[in-house]
Amino acid sequence: MDYLSVSSYHYDGFPVVEVSGELDFETREQLGKRLHKVIGTHDPAHVIVHLNGLEFCDAAGLAVLVAADRQARQRSGGLRLVSRKPSFRRLWEARGLSDSLPLYESLAQAAGRSVGTRTGQK
Repeated sequence: MDYLSVSSYHYDGFPVVEVSGELDFETREQLGKRLHKVIGTHDPAHVIVHLNGLEFCDAAGLAVLVAADRQARQRSGGLRLVSRKPSFRRLWEARGLSDSLPLYESLAQAAGRSVGTRTGQK
């Protein structure tokens, strides 16, 4: 059974969408709706997507992230993806997505900080 957990909070002034579980055709809409909401309430829309809890991702999941980045860029922002998972990093790079939307190793790196604080978890 597919499952996806999506939560939101702020880190060093950035909205963060944290994702865990399986991101695929069956669960993509759940993440897409959350990203659409978070992006729509921030201008500019610089949003960090924390993917270290992701256990599986397919092409449908990647498409949600690419579409959300496009939406964020229309609001003068963009996504900043965080993942240390080798399987996700290989998939992202194999699809040639790392040139247009790089992956970061940590929240602090994505925020452009050496240290940071997590506040306001929902």
